[in-house]
Formats: sequence, structure tokens, C-alpha cells
Amino acid sequence: MLDSVHAVRWLSQFTDQEINFYIFPSKKHKSVHPDLIKLTKSKFSASYRIADFKCFLRLHGYLDYFFYLVLPRFLKLDIRGRLLERVLRKVHFQYVHALEIQGAGYLIDEVKRKQGLDIPTILTNWGSDIYFFQEFPDHNARIRSALKSSTHYSAECTRDYDLARQLGFSGIELPCIPNAGGFRLRDAGSIAKTSTRSHIVAKAYGGQFGRGDLIIDALGETLEKFPQTEVFLYSVTDDLVEKVESLKSSFPKRVKYSSRRNKTSREELMRRFRISRVYVGASRSDGISTSFLEALTMGCYPIQTDTSCASEWTKLGAIASVVPLDSKIIAQEIEKALKDHSKVDLAQQANLKVAEEYLSFEIVRAKALTFYS
Repeated sequence: MLDSVHAVRWLSQFTDQEINFYIFPSKKHKSVHPDLIKLTKSKFSASYRIADFKCFLRLHGYLDYFFYLVLPRFLKLDIRGRLLERVLRKVHFQYVHALEIQGAGYLIDEVKRKQGLDIPTILTNWGSDIYFFQEFPDHNARIRSALKSSTHYSAECTRDYDLARQLGFSGIELPCIPNAGGFRLRDAGSIAKTSTRSHIVAKAYGGQFGRGDLIIDALGETLEKFPQTEVFLYSVTDDLVEKVESLKSSFPKRVKYSSRRNKTSREELMRRFRISRVYVGASRSDGISTSFLEALTMGCYPIQTDTSCASEWTKLGAIASVVPLDSKIIAQEIEKALKDHSKVDLAQQANLKVAEEYLSFEIVRAKALTFYS
């Protein structure tokens, strides 16, 4: 996914390593992430090259759509698979790394099986790649096949290593680390105490995975009870825009949002976490949830549904509310966090300690470097 900030953050960990990265798009995308374009033009020890249309990065999304979605309808060919096969035969790769299973994992597995290619393959689990999709028979079979053809496996939840073994993976387990890399924590200790903040930030997406509708319902109750509180919702999908607009009209000037069509930059989002007291995330299924970790590192009290791996972090010492998919319970936990100053300040201290031990850029990067050794 060439437009993914998580993929860019992963790749950025290796800039001082003498590694040649060939990046192949496994799914359609609107554009190439601007930070990935910067990597391809950089003079780092590592080199980054997009394996097709390299002269047209700014037009890449349009070209990808034409070559991989429009042409195949007329030619009845798997052009993406054919081009990947060509790249794999043309260049000698030490590893092929599939970042995410339903796109890259399925693609590389199919190409390897059809063409009889024998290449060491790293399969990385993103979010709900196994946890959610294993329930669907067709996906279950394809997940099993991708796991069987992979020599290495990585995930960000211990839950997913167990599931991978159950579904037939028998290769090498790589370190369990956030799949987007670690966090720069140099200034984390100097940010404002959580108890001095009053804002709420929430990832309110819907679609196949999100349950932003529950968050919006919970925030309606919260804004009634706490007139000084303001809310920022991000990643709002088209199916929830009307509901968010309704909330916004009920509480003018206290509700702001950004949509999937008009994304908030990561820099702006991290600023929101730094000034907010509470973060809320709800989904049908998830991995750690990168937003959960971002909130945790910024002293923003995290509330996350138990459909994620957030509980693995509370077992490590983090303080957060891990809740069921229930808007009433979500509202109750938001209210507790807004009322209890000592609770959120204690959480800030504990979460920074956990972040320093497990989430710093340096610690995660040291483990990531073992992937390609």
C-alpha cells in the first residue's frame, strides 16, 4: 500500500542500513505517500525504489488503476501478478516482505505457487488480517496458504502468533513489535499533565471494521454533561459523516472532524493527542491499534474496545480502559476519565514508563533490524 503512513514509517527505520528496497504495490491506491516519495529520492545508505512506473510517482495511483484494474477487464489477465513475477525473476532478492496479508500476502503466495518460485518470504500481520478474516471460509483457505508458503512471520499482538500457528504456520517467528515502528519519546516527559486537559480525540470510522457510531453516540452524552469539553473526530468514513454532522450541529464550535477524504496529517494528529485528555477507539476487530499507542505515548488517556489487542498492553503495565462494544459503557469510561484527575495522571506516568520500555524508536528499531539479517 504505497499510500500508507504505516508502511513508510516501517521503511524509514532502515535508512542507515545498506539495504536495497524494491517496493511493489499490492493494492490500488490514490497516490504515493509523500514521505515515500522522499525516501525514493533520498541519499541514505538504504535505497528505496518503487518497482514500476518509477518515473511517474505523482501519477502512480492513476497508472495503477489503469494497468491493474481497467486493462485486466479487457485482457483477462492478472497483470499485477505478472509484473510481480517479472520483478521477482529479474532481481535476486534475499527476502520478499509482504506488509499485510489480504493484499500483499495473498498476491505473493499466488505468484510463488503458480510460478514455482522459492524465495524466503516474511509475512507481516496488520490489524485484523487473521483475527477477523479467519471466520470467512474463502479467506481462511487463502490465509492458510499464505502462512504455509511463508518462511517468517511477524505481528504486533501475541494473539496473532497463536492464531498463525493454529492455521498452519511452521516457520520462524520474528519479534512482536508495532508494525509501523516505534515512537520518538524525547519530549514525552515534558508534555502537559493529563489532568490539565479537557479535550477528547476519537477515531470515528465505520465501514467494514469501525464502530465509530458507538463513539458518536457516547460523545453525545458526554458533551451534554461536560460543557467545557471539545471533541475532535478523525478518519470519519462516508457512512458516518451525516451522524458526525448531526453531533456537530447539536454542539456548535465544540465538535470538529476530518474525514478519510480530507485526512489529518500525522503531525497534526500527534498534536491533538498532546492536548487531549481522552482518546477513544472502537472497532469490530483490530490489532494493537496504532492510535491507541499514539495516545498512550502522549499522555492521552486511552479507551479502546476489547476487539483489539489493547489488553496485552495493560498486562505490561499500561493503564487504559478496555471496553466492550457498548456506547453506554464507552460513555461511562469517558466520564470517569474526565472527572478523575488522579486516575488520568497516574495513567500518564505508567504509560510513559511502558512506552520507554517497549515503544521507543530505538528499542523497536533494534528489533526490526533483525528482520532482514
